[in-house]
Amino acid sequence: MEVEDEGDINVRNKAIGFLQEMIENKQSKKLLSQYVQ
Repeated sequence: MEVEDEGDINVRNKAIGFLQEMIENKQSKKLLSQYVQ
């Protein structure tokens, strides 16, 4: 197993969080468009 820097883990967590926010935003936009129609 490789030893990971805390910095690398922080960057990865930020990237994952960013992707999750993007996905949630897309889903909420879909929901909004459904309500509008």
